Amino acid sequence: MYLEEKYPQNALLPVDPRLRAINLQAAGIISSSIQPLYMLSVLKSIQEKVGPEEGLSWAKCNIEKGLLALENLLKDFAR
Repeated sequence: MYLEEKYPQNALLPVDPRLRAINLQAAGIISSSIQPLYMLSVLKSIQEKVGPEEGLSWAKCNIEKGLLALENLLKDFAR
């Protein structure tokens, strides 16, 4: 968002408000629903609370949910 505001002449996001919102929503899904599950500290915490063999399967299940949400959001915009 900083770059978008700082250099509006070189826009990174679409001008159309709807498309802009979809881009930001996609970034939100990735940054809050998918990417954190790759962090070792999150997996370690899950393993400590649930069991050592559960961390990766839990992460895989939740990453798949995030990717499905992303796919559903973007299905009408595929080229």
